[in-house]
Amino acid sequence: MLCYDPKSYEKETTPILQIILKKKDRPVVIDVGANWGQTIFKIKYLSKHAIVHSFEAFPQMIQCLDKIVKINKWEDVFLNNLMLGSKKGPTQIFFKKESGMDTASPLENFQPDFDSVYTANSITLDEYVDFHKINSVTILKIDVEGGELEVIQGAQNMLKKMKPDILLELLYSPGERQRQTIELLKQLGYLFYWITTNGSFIAQQEVMPDSNYKFLNYFVSRKTIDELRELSIDVKD
Repeated sequence: MLCYDPKSYEKETTPILQIILKKKDRPVVIDVGANWGQTIFKIKYLSKHAIVHSFEAFPQMIQCLDKIVKINKWEDVFLNNLMLGSKKGPTQIFFKKESGMDTASPLENFQPDFDSVYTANSITLDEYVDFHKINSVTILKIDVEGGELEVIQGAQNMLKKMKPDILLELLYSPGERQRQTIELLKQLGYLFYWITTNGSFIAQQEVMPDSNYKFLNYFVSRKTIDELRELSIDVKD
């Protein structure tokens, strides 16, 4: 395996990932927004037998990820050059050419300096799970720069049936999109816990759209505060 430091990328999520992954011999992780493979590295570092299904819209990134997967001989990491959304078909992704694809978004007005567009293929997570006959999902990680709502809309059947824990980067976006994402997850029975920079949790009675980008990473789960504390997670209510 290539060298990896678990503190190099969102170290605050490492404690909960380690606990959840260790509860399964072969945990299944859905990695939505694979980027350059940061989550893949972390998951395989914490659980070498984990099965990872990763989604990344840009072919350039997929080519890089494919090399990484082959070098590490990860036969249980599956790369998909696809977007996940609320429907199947072509979907536009907007980004700033000068700064690359790291902050690309399906929302044209997500950042004022977007000047380029790429058309990607999109499917729903429900379609993907059904087609590949996946019967269990342990963790769903979503980092899609404002496209969270569509991912959740397209995954409702899986969320109802499999009840995975969710690592969600919830970014402020124009209009009611963020609030709609929150309400949809609540309707599906999920609770919100803000992940602080030191890895502890703060239970959220009400999740408010945050235009200051202070509250970004959430652990979204069916697990109650008491159930998380039984797992030795520091949760404040």
